[in-house]
Amino acid sequence: MKTVGDIHFEVRGDIAHVVLDHKQAMNALTSQMCLDLEVRFQKLEKDAAIKAAIIRGAGDKAFCSGGDLRRIYDAHVSGSNYPYEFFRNEYRLLVTLNRFSKPLIVFLDGVVMGGGAGLSFQGSHRVVTETTEFAMPETGVGLFPDAGSAFFLPRCPGQVGTFLGLTGTHIGAADCLYSGLADTYIPASKLAVLSAALDQADLGENPFSAVNKIFQDFQEVPSPSFLRAHRTAIDRIFGLDSVEDIVDALAGERAPWAKRTWRWLVKRASPTSLKIALRQLRWGEGQNFDDCIRLEWRIVNRILKGHDFFEGIRSVLIDGDHRPRWCPKKVSDVLLSDIESYFSPLVDDELVLD
Repeated sequence: MKTVGDIHFEVRGDIAHVVLDHKQAMNALTSQMCLDLEVRFQKLEKDAAIKAAIIRGAGDKAFCSGGDLRRIYDAHVSGSNYPYEFFRNEYRLLVTLNRFSKPLIVFLDGVVMGGGAGLSFQGSHRVVTETTEFAMPETGVGLFPDAGSAFFLPRCPGQVGTFLGLTGTHIGAADCLYSGLADTYIPASKLAVLSAALDQADLGENPFSAVNKIFQDFQEVPSPSFLRAHRTAIDRIFGLDSVEDIVDALAGERAPWAKRTWRWLVKRASPTSLKIALRQLRWGEGQNFDDCIRLEWRIVNRILKGHDFFEGIRSVLIDGDHRPRWCPKKVSDVLLSDIESYFSPLVDDELVLD
């Protein structure tokens, strides 16, 4: 096994194994990790001896909890350009993975959030387990659901993607399958056996078909889906035209999940982030992946020059008071004209994709 920074690489048979090992931060991504992964997958793409790749997280707590926000915050305080470097490298990595032409098997075991979800989106075979805890909680730290969310969340059934992107709701295996964010449920205890079966298999001339056949011997059916059970209400509420309308509709609901969601939107989430996210996800419905990443780069550039993102990190990770002082404080105070400015082209720093 070869180790480069916080990533382990190993080839077994014709399968490349990639392990994210940043356990002290729940396998959160750093800028260097993104660079190392991009270089490695570009090599794997060209290596005819490699038929497929597996990505997993080290330990038993997380696949990947997203970007290392504490490092981003510290860099911002010191005046470093690192926050911009991180997002540029992360987005370029996601495009590289999106273009990977071989089976990409991702074990979504444990926590999968933010940029970790962005990594998982790129898998051709996305495996969830009974420990999977998936969320896009970015509006709670003054960011927005990025890492390719503009492409993937609008393609969830109905308004499920909008619900997940705005509310940071945590979902498990069954809901990941229902929403299309994963495609296979396998108990965590069987992942090592599955991995060994893939290593020993001859994937032949059609590795996708060969991987599918192996998966059939391991996949099981998870518990019922919460999202499926509440889909009608989710579509009715989150299909509304504005964040204000969504909040008002939730206020009139009696179901516990609706009350919890209302509290998140009103008490926890950044008003600016909510309006950015709704605009972003509506826009992404008819776009290709590369254009979605380019748009997210535009948005995050404006976010990094603003207040709420670093205030959100402070309140959650630095001071831990969970009392962010958003600016503006209320959704009604966020002007649509201000939101549109996040989406406009950059003068001289557009994201260049090879």
